[in-house]
Amino acid sequence: MKKKQGEPRLAYILIFSRPLVVLLILGVGISLYRMIGVNILPLLWIIISSFLLSFFFFVSTSVGKPLWYLQLLGDLSIVTAIIYFTGGYDSVFSILYFIPLILSTILTGIRGGFLITAAISLFYTGILIFHFIGYIPYSISENINAQSIFYKGYIHNFSFYIVFLLSSYLVRRLKKETEKVDIMKVTTQEIIESLPEKIFIIDKNKNIVYRNDSTVLIDLDVLKDREEIEIDGKTYKASITELRNGNLIMFSLRDITEERKREEELKIKEKIAFVGEISSGLAHEIRNPLSALLGCVETFKRVKEKEKKEKLLKLITEEANRMERIIDTFIRYAKLRRPVFEEVNPEIVVKAQADGWMKKGRRLNINTQGASSDFKLDPELFLMLFKNIMENAFEATDGKDPVEVNLIFQRNNFILEVCDKGKGIPASIGDKIWSPFFSTKKGGVGMGLALVKRIAESHFAKINIESKEGKGTKISVSFPKL
Repeated sequence: MKKKQGEPRLAYILIFSRPLVVLLILGVGISLYRMIGVNILPLLWIIISSFLLSFFFFVSTSVGKPLWYLQLLGDLSIVTAIIYFTGGYDSVFSILYFIPLILSTILTGIRGGFLITAAISLFYTGILIFHFIGYIPYSISENINAQSIFYKGYIHNFSFYIVFLLSSYLVRRLKKETEKVDIMKVTTQEIIESLPEKIFIIDKNKNIVYRNDSTVLIDLDVLKDREEIEIDGKTYKASITELRNGNLIMFSLRDITEERKREEELKIKEKIAFVGEISSGLAHEIRNPLSALLGCVETFKRVKEKEKKEKLLKLITEEANRMERIIDTFIRYAKLRRPVFEEVNPEIVVKAQADGWMKKGRRLNINTQGASSDFKLDPELFLMLFKNIMENAFEATDGKDPVEVNLIFQRNNFILEVCDKGKGIPASIGDKIWSPFFSTKKGGVGMGLALVKRIAESHFAKINIESKEGKGTKISVSFPKL
């Protein structure tokens, strides 16, 4: 017979409850049985037998052999003996047959339950026959006729089989539900154990109640304060989820080692591509003034007129200054330092710079929305970003219309908006304006907006640009509250 889950526990319950039930039924009523003339010696032997049977089955169960059929037959024999020695036909203990009947269906299945039910039917019918022929040690009713014996046997046997059918139905239904639950448990377990993530579940006392990988050792207190953690040379991304209203906490570790390697490789490739782009742009920007410079030098060697020489010297100086300006701008971009964050009110920085521009005759309006407050910024780099955006706006309007500056203070971020009514940016070059050395202005170096982008990224800020040709441009830089 296939071993069932929870079998040993049920066996021990049956073993220890058997003598207690017999003792309760017979031991308590022994004095009463003596008064009505029942021989108590067989009853005492029944009690002793129940203890001996329980001891025997305790030993067999302890070695892994519950011997269910023998236990059930033993119980069946004890019940039959109780009924036989307490009146047979008149005994009230015939209901005890239902105990081994139901247990047999649960423990041995429908087939075993049917065999035990048939045995009960035979045993009880035998008792009635013995009573009818007068071979019974104790009887209350006298002159029992065959019709009474038949009806008594019919009702009891009918009840035995009805109870067997009901218990079989319930056992079968219980078995199906148990199988469903087991399948769900196995499926859930397999799913969790097959996940690439490492799962830990702890209770309020920090005891680990579940883990799907026992090879990973980790300090869960350290994990609570980190989003990423290194374990045995691997990088894991950690996430924490509360279960059962916070009574349990689930830690999930996802291996992102390969992901981080790919990111690093991509960064290196981007840096190499960026260096190549910068080098190409720088070479292109220097080549033009250098060619002009070399041309002027060659011409200067051949020219003898003083006036022409002075003009050539002026051109040489201008081209040299242009080259110096290009190289200086490139160095500022390439060596842009990391921000040193301070608690700064951006409104104060913007208005101080705006006052200087307005004194020089430049037109701009400043609007503040929300409660002005401090943000963590690098004041020098923030001012550089603001000046570069404004220089583009001033050049776009050419002094015809004022530049609108909006300072928007929100709970978790600060937005700097610069709006102009200039020519706008063509859609075809919208993605190129942030690239180093890209410029549509004559003589422009094209590093202003590239610097703006790098400074914004170093402040974890997001840039948004809206532009329509002939109507103007709006650049928004959103700084988060760090």
